[in-house]
Amino acid sequence: MKRRIVTLLLCAVLALSLTATALADVIYEPSDDFYFSHMAECGHVNRTFFANGPGGGAEYCVKPGGRASGSFENGQEVYVSASYADKSGADWGYAEIFDAREGGWVRLDDLLLKYDSQSFAEEFDSQIRDSGDRSLDIRETGAVFWTYPESGEAAVTWGPGEGPDPGEPLPISLVWTDEAGREWGLVSYFYGIRGRWVCLDDPANGDIAAVSRQELPDWGGASVNAPADPSASESPKSSADPSPSPDVITDPEPPASRALPYVLVAVGLVVVAAVVLLQVISQRRKKAK
Repeated sequence: MKRRIVTLLLCAVLALSLTATALADVIYEPSDDFYFSHMAECGHVNRTFFANGPGGGAEYCVKPGGRASGSFENGQEVYVSASYADKSGADWGYAEIFDAREGGWVRLDDLLLKYDSQSFAEEFDSQIRDSGDRSLDIRETGAVFWTYPESGEAAVTWGPGEGPDPGEPLPISLVWTDEAGREWGLVSYFYGIRGRWVCLDDPANGDIAAVSRQELPDWGGASVNAPADPSASESPKSSADPSPSPDVITDPEPPASRALPYVLVAVGLVVVAAVVLLQVISQRRKKAK
């Protein structure tokens, strides 16, 4: 009886580890019929764009090349999760504004990529260096986690003594130095914080001025950005104001409705694995007798 209890406990540990891994690898996918029927032909984008189409807007369709069902005003920020190339070679992206529950397939030529953490990594690749296993103690200061150095976009803020384990120093994997001589450290992963930058010289300062790294078209000042992040403020924002980066949407987790199918699959796999393991152990015991 004791052995059976131990076996069940081991299965429970296995189940928890598998479920945790599955949840950590959740990928945001659009709730769209065309996407799910052509999933193998679609790519993942997971970045934010500005609408930048002819005639003042970017039309979106029910499917690539299909009928138009609406349009985004030029200057609006939209989140593109998936891409698709049609038979003519035209590239499309599934673009949406979460709060407005608005979206569809847009020609990527009618969108302008917003400068983000990936853009920063590509631009300053030669200046980013290994930290040499450096760490940062934020117990007394707290820390502001930025989408990228001098972005003006704080993804997460911890006050002094806050965080899952404030006694554990932040592991810094990469370092970059800005023009003012401040060092920035990349936190690759730390208790749910993934791919964030901290100003090592002033970690708790949330007022570090943003440095513009992208020149945007003149959209006439008529457009209003809708927040791309479901947790962002619902108040209108000027197209010149800072807004959430794509990282804020994909990490932490995407909306629960998108993550649920993956959770159910993970739980199902865990149950099957546990049953198979129990059967194997039971058969071995019978043979041993």
